[in-house]
Amino acid sequence: MNSGWKKNPVRRWNLSKVATAATTAMISCCLRDAMAFTGLPVVTKPSFKINGVRQVYDSALFALVQGDDSVSNTTKKLTMELVTDSNRRTILNPPDSRPVLVDAFAPFCGPCKLLDKVLRRSQTRYVGKVNFCRWNVNDKENTRELKKFFIAEGYTLKKLPSLVLFRDGKPIAVRPGFANEFQLDDWLET
Repeated sequence: MNSGWKKNPVRRWNLSKVATAATTAMISCCLRDAMAFTGLPVVTKPSFKINGVRQVYDSALFALVQGDDSVSNTTKKLTMELVTDSNRRTILNPPDSRPVLVDAFAPFCGPCKLLDKVLRRSQTRYVGKVNFCRWNVNDKENTRELKKFFIAEGYTLKKLPSLVLFRDGKPIAVRPGFANEFQLDDWLET
């Protein structure tokens, strides 16, 4: 019974194509779900054929793999200042008394990089309402006073990334961990 499979290489090749297509579809589906969970945009590209098998890939996956920042041109114009000891009073206590959202991150942190993309996309919706900035918690020399101030106010960072909301120069709320756009909107509106 097995001899038919060995003698007919075309049959094995067809099964190989089917297995490749099934594996590709499963990986693509799982990655699409993961992208949706993280808040990254999920837009499918037109399908094409490889070895006669229809393939569909997600553009968000291609953007992530190629290192392409799928951020719009308007978002690229907006910048987030880096908070240090020398500029913390002016950044955390703006003259218009707007709340300031601080992204506490470390350069080596993978979820911090994803959160940065989410914040840059969300920043356009909060122009004039909330100021956005970043705090490199790994920078021991330039943020020593900021860390002392943060601990003196009774807050600690237990997880990276973390979002810290400041009003009138004082921290009023901390959200530890990654947040997608929907979670960020919900947290800022409450």
